[in-house]
Amino acid sequence: MVLLGYMLSTLTKPLFATATDWTNVLIIRFMDGVGKATRTAPRDSLLSASVPKESLGKVFGIHRTLDQSGAILGPLLAILLLPILSFRGLFVFSLLPGALALFVLLFFVKEAASVRPGETPLGDIRRSLSPEFLKFLAIVALFSIGAFNFSFILIRAGEAGIPEQYVPGVYMLINIFHAIIGIPAGALFDRIGRGKVLALGYLILGCGDLILILLSNGILQVLVVAALFGLYFGTIETVQRATVPTFTDESLRGTAYGIYYLVVGVGYLFANIVVGYLWDTIGPSAPFTYSFFTSLVSAVAMIALIKTPAARRIK
Repeated sequence: MVLLGYMLSTLTKPLFATATDWTNVLIIRFMDGVGKATRTAPRDSLLSASVPKESLGKVFGIHRTLDQSGAILGPLLAILLLPILSFRGLFVFSLLPGALALFVLLFFVKEAASVRPGETPLGDIRRSLSPEFLKFLAIVALFSIGAFNFSFILIRAGEAGIPEQYVPGVYMLINIFHAIIGIPAGALFDRIGRGKVLALGYLILGCGDLILILLSNGILQVLVVAALFGLYFGTIETVQRATVPTFTDESLRGTAYGIYYLVVGVGYLFANIVVGYLWDTIGPSAPFTYSFFTSLVSAVAMIALIKTPAARRIK
């Protein structure tokens, strides 16, 4: 499943070089998205099965840092190659690193055989949805409906007076802090408990919201918020994913991750619709106030959850 997902994205992205109108781009983006959706839950299941439970934070932290480092180095490499390959040529070139990744995945990644009696997908879902997991998903959903996309930070950067050509630098700043925090967040997960680190991640986004609400819209303010956004997102992306397998046995990890990504995806979609609507109809402070309260309530709910005896596994 992981190989299929990466293969679909690898073969699809070079087609951008042949795109002639927006409908071509839409179809290619859709197919790339299908590839990502196909591989993500199985990939995380594969990662979680590769280490003991006491090292889950470490493995997801390393993955987060490496993945985000690629998001930093990729654009830098594109800038260097653009004068040589042209814009369309870059997309053709993307086939090479994608093919190398497929080669490694095909010949060097091993997974433990897992055979169990056949079960319907509905039965798998019922077995994986333990009461503890449902409570965790409810808090994740509550946080996700206020977790807006980084694009709103970039809009804010333009409004603060950062020249258009330097706005991508704000995005790079987000990615740098996202990459930096992955391994430390994973180490904290293994050392002090995942619930506490999740609450901290939620509060980091809340702090960024508070700065945008209370302080004047200056360049320094936007840069600080961009750094906080990267720290929050790297923490959440690491720790939430590392927490999922603690609620289920190994044979149901793929199902659990599928449910988790469904909840997060729907929540993020809702968040960006609401934040965009509030921004356009009331003003920029309204969506950040909304996000602040969802972050704060989620952090309080997570702290309350880890104090209950039934939720010891997410401590």
